[in-house]
Amino acid sequence: MEPEVLSPFSGGFEIFGVLLVILAIVVLWSTVKIVPQGMNYTVENFGRYTRTLQPGLHILVPVMERVGHRMNMKEQVLDIPSQDVITRDNAMVRVNGVTFFQVINAARAAYEVDQLEPSIVNLFLIDFIFTNEEWAKLRRASAAELMNKKLDAVAKRLGDKPFLDGERFTVGDLMMATVLRFHPEVAQRDPRLAAYINRCMARPAFQRALNAQLGDYREAA
Repeated sequence: MEPEVLSPFSGGFEIFGVLLVILAIVVLWSTVKIVPQGMNYTVENFGRYTRTLQPGLHILVPVMERVGHRMNMKEQVLDIPSQDVITRDNAMVRVNGVTFFQVINAARAAYEVDQLEPSIVNLFLIDFIFTNEEWAKLRRASAAELMNKKLDAVAKRLGDKPFLDGERFTVGDLMMATVLRFHPEVAQRDPRLAAYINRCMARPAFQRALNAQLGDYREAA
């Protein structure tokens, strides 16, 4: 009987095959996405938004698709920085405010407007709270430029529609108008924004929310 001759490459090919199978399993498993309740995931195809994943099990196209943004669809709280104010009887009080908001469209929230609230609040603090501070004077121009860039995106998104979601007034409009009215220059930036703010503020739901928020402060004053 002749001895069996083993190829020096046979073991290497077997190892390569095992590694290839493991790699394929890892790639396939990475395309399986489980979206938890209260969340939405946006999907990008080579960097371009294509669809939104609702809660549940989903499978993406390997290599081509990936999760872009993980959006929290639950109601959230936005803290407004506390401010020291003087009442009519010359009493110093600190005013604290919070506002509630909820994302209703994951794709629009992820790609159309980015961090509008901090830019407006930042310019408000510079113009009305730290007016005489040297650092505020130096940062004023860049803060205004950043806010205007965000406002232009909102105006473009709004277009000729009465509200963000078309004809329907939603909690998104309630929160957006609350933020936009924070600084007087917002309405001067674009006539569409000015009309939008007035339209939202005239809604009974906005008036109820505003009165509920300011009720305690008016009693203290």
